[in-house]
Amino acid sequence: MRTKHSFLALIMLLICIFLSACSGADAVLGYNDPTDPSPIRVTPIDTSADEMVATVQIIEDQDATDKLSVVNLQIGIDAIEEDNYAHFYHGEYLLCNGVKVMMGDTPQYTFKIDPPGGYTCSYRGFKPGVGLRAAVTMIDLATRSRLLPQRPSLGNQGYTISYTPDASGRACPIMAVAFDSSGNTVTGNASSSANGVYNGPNTSSLTGTGEIVLKRTCSWAFQDAFSKVILTYQSTASVEVTWSH
Repeated sequence: MRTKHSFLALIMLLICIFLSACSGADAVLGYNDPTDPSPIRVTPIDTSADEMVATVQIIEDQDATDKLSVVNLQIGIDAIEEDNYAHFYHGEYLLCNGVKVMMGDTPQYTFKIDPPGGYTCSYRGFKPGVGLRAAVTMIDLATRSRLLPQRPSLGNQGYTISYTPDASGRACPIMAVAFDSSGNTVTGNASSSANGVYNGPNTSSLTGTGEIVLKRTCSWAFQDAFSKVILTYQSTASVEVTWSH
């Protein structure tokens, strides 16, 4: 009888250990519906930069009246393969061009910054037993040229538009989208932003007034103080056009 009771006690102990382990996992990894494309919510204990993956998108509208750029940031942990975002609760924060963004419980942070020559963002994470860690650099990016597109030269085969080129070492793909007032569009192929001249396709389908929007997109994936940073830097600038054929 004593052996039977001992066996039952052992079984109960194992069940308790198992349930405790499951409870601890739930506190770190939030529930996610497999049919929901949204990132998984996680609550990491250690939010040091080398545990994190940051996805940064900088949108630089060079026609914006406020001259500010929009930054979208998602930050999650590298230990989970699925798309995820971190729930921060120790006062972690980001500092971008003097703008302080407190980390909290949101899938994406969106804010505006002034880019006087570049974009620099630093991050302070948390480590148990240490507290908030010293700030580390997330990105340090020099701005590319002000595109300043000129009025295009229109022809039967397409159009040519001049803009301020980038130095060859800083060049990125650039493309253009032509619009008319009826909402019709013609999208061109990508070329190098070092060229200073963009050759667009035939626009005979466009009529009346409209515009051409140049869109330069730079992208990188790298490892610095972070486990991984995925950075996209997009600049746009436009010029008004009267389509005549």
